[in-house]
Amino acid sequence: MHHQRSSSARHVGSRRPGGFTLVELLVVIAIIGVLVALLLPAIQAAREAARRSQCKSQMKQLGLACLMYEGQRGVLPPAYTNGGDNLTSNDNEFFRHNLITFLLPFIEQQNLADLYYFKHHWSEQRKVNPNGVTNFEVCRNNPLTLVRCPSVPSREEEVVTDYSVSTYISANQTIGFALQQLVRELGRAAPEDLWASVLNNYDPSRTLYQPVRLSQISDGTSNSFMLFEIGGRPTVYHRSTIIDGETNSSGRFWANSDNWFAIHGNYVQPNGSDRGNCEGQLINCTNFEEVYAFHPGGANFTYGDGSVHFVSEDTDIITFAALHSRAGGEMISDAN
Repeated sequence: MHHQRSSSARHVGSRRPGGFTLVELLVVIAIIGVLVALLLPAIQAAREAARRSQCKSQMKQLGLACLMYEGQRGVLPPAYTNGGDNLTSNDNEFFRHNLITFLLPFIEQQNLADLYYFKHHWSEQRKVNPNGVTNFEVCRNNPLTLVRCPSVPSREEEVVTDYSVSTYISANQTIGFALQQLVRELGRAAPEDLWASVLNNYDPSRTLYQPVRLSQISDGTSNSFMLFEIGGRPTVYHRSTIIDGETNSSGRFWANSDNWFAIHGNYVQPNGSDRGNCEGQLINCTNFEEVYAFHPGGANFTYGDGSVHFVSEDTDIITFAALHSRAGGEMISDAN
C-alpha cells in the first residue's frame, strides 16, 4: 500500500501546471500584433471608402438640388452674388449670397430658407429680418452636415462648407501657372469665358450678373464640372500638412458669398511665394483657393447632369480644363 501511494504521489507531482508560459504569451501577443498591423490598413481603407461614398452622396444631393432649382426657375442657381452695381436681375442679386443659400429649399432646409432674408447680405448682423433674426445668426447657429465632407479630420468649427464652385481658370497669375500652360500646350489663347464652369454666373470681369441656362452648356452637362471639393477650410493645408498660422475665412460659413474660388494652378512662382508648390498638380495640393479633398488619389466632382465622379489628382491640365469649361468647345477624348 505504501508503494502504491508513493507512485501516485510521484504521478501527481509530475503534472504540468495549467495556463501559458511567458514565452507562449509573448508569441501569442506577437502574432496578434502582426495580424493587427496587417488588418489595420485594410480597415482604414474600408472606412475611407465609406466616407468617400458618403461625400459622393452629399455632392450628388447638392447637384440634384441645383437641377431642381433650374426646373423651378428656368436658370441654374448662381455660384454667388456679390452685390455689385452692374447687376442686371432683380432684388436678390443686389445682395451678397452664396450658392448654398439659394439651395436651402431643395436640400430639406425649408425652415432655414424661411428664416433667411435675401434683401440683406448673408453677413448682416444688425438689421433684423422680418422673422426676427439676422442672416448671420441663421448661418452661425445652423451648421449643415450635408456640406461637410466626412473625410475631413475633426475640427473645432462646424459652420463650414467643404463644397464650393471654381468659377473659371484665372488669368490673374504669373508665368508658369495654369492658364499660361494651357496657352502654351494648346497653342491658342483662352476661350472668352476663361473655361467658365457650369455655375459661373458672371462674365470674365465679374461685374455683370448672367444666370446660366442649361442650353448654354454646349460642352454637355455630363462633360462639365458643377461642384468642387475644397475641404478642410478654414484651416489651410498643403498636401496633408496643416500650415500653422494660416486660415482661409472663405470656408468658415456656408452662407459666405466669398466661398467661390478660381483655379490658378499650384506651380512654383518665380519668387517662391506660392503656397502650393506642387509642380502643376491641380488637385490635392492645397486648399488655399484650389481643389482639395481628403480622399487619397483624387477628389469628387459633381457634373452638370447631377452625377458625381472621382477624378484623379494626376489628371493633366488640358483634360482638367476641358472638364472645367461648360462652353469651351473641347472634346474630352481629344484631350486625353
